[in-house]
Amino acid sequence: MAIEQLDVHIDGVDYKITQFLATKGLGIEVKLMKLLGPSFMELQKAAQDENAQEAVLSAAITVLIEQFDKVDVVALIKELLSGVTKGTATINFDQEFAGRYGAIFDLVKEVLKFNFADVFSKLGLGIGA
Repeated sequence: MAIEQLDVHIDGVDYKITQFLATKGLGIEVKLMKLLGPSFMELQKAAQDENAQEAVLSAAITVLIEQFDKVDVVALIKELLSGVTKGTATINFDQEFAGRYGAIFDLVKEVLKFNFADVFSKLGLGIGA
């Protein structure tokens, strides 16, 4: 099976996302679960109790923020975007996204969907590619 690529258009810029090799993808997945796992557990509660969704979502965000000191979030974001190019050129992270933090969020979301949609689906989060 060949490594796949996906073209995305974000904030007026065309990017190409290349799938992670399996070893790198698993390493990133472990970091993501360390960061997001406790928050996912709170979100599962929201899915089970529709009356408490707002409170549970608030708790999930709080739990997520508490995990920030356990994972280097900036390094993780840079690692997630390491397989993204602009045309054929490697992205200079600091220059490309200076003042464009929303674009970082949108691109990270696309990278996560492209590389880990099957994992999110197994967790019951319904994030499709």
